[in-house]
Amino acid sequence: MMTWQEFNDAVGDLLLTDGIRRGRGVEKFRDRMVVAGVRDLQRHIPSLRPTPTTKAWSEGELTKHSEGQCEVGDFDYEATRVHDIVVRRLPTEDNNQGASVYYRPIVIPGHRYYEIIDGGGRDRTTAYPGRISFRLGKFYSEPILRSDETISILYTFENAYKPINACTDAEKAASTPLTDDAALAVHHFVKYHFAKDIDDNQKLATSNFELFKNTRRSIFANSQETVSTSDPTIPQVGGATVG
Repeated sequence: MMTWQEFNDAVGDLLLTDGIRRGRGVEKFRDRMVVAGVRDLQRHIPSLRPTPTTKAWSEGELTKHSEGQCEVGDFDYEATRVHDIVVRRLPTEDNNQGASVYYRPIVIPGHRYYEIIDGGGRDRTTAYPGRISFRLGKFYSEPILRSDETISILYTFENAYKPINACTDAEKAASTPLTDDAALAVHHFVKYHFAKDIDDNQKLATSNFELFKNTRRSIFANSQETVSTSDPTIPQVGGATVG
């Protein structure tokens, strides 16, 4: 694992090894392309995103809308992937349940959220688990939560790294899940944009983009076969004895 500064330094070192030193004179462009390359890796490799997170709300923690027919909550995370949504109805003396009952609301596309704010009013049942829609940093849900219910959303999102030239010292020192393999991939991504956008060398651009995709594919395959550790070790080189 590397800090954000160490990762950018590793990418810069690789850019200089080809002898043409294309990092010089276009530092800000390079730094933006490093960020774009990392975002691309996160989009394709789940292990490079933050650990999945769950947020939960109970009765009274959401804002009632449409005369109490639906509720609205804040959910404003960049490049979010929602993995699961569960409404849990806890057993109480009033509902006569022997155990919790779980409902998974129907997810409606954001451009159709009006179907929730203009509709609603039905009770939550096994046949009708409710509906939810995400739009512009908010979610709209119906029916409203009862006193014995909670709603939980399991999600992941992409780290929004800043270009290293615009980072504070704390942001530069922040730990990341990025490795030398990721630096190798991003260095090809940056060279691809140098060739395509600055040199207009489409042959070299295509070559570097293929190398980027191949390295990205390799990182993804390796991440599927291994589990992470909280204390990674660096393999020792040399020191073996003969005889």
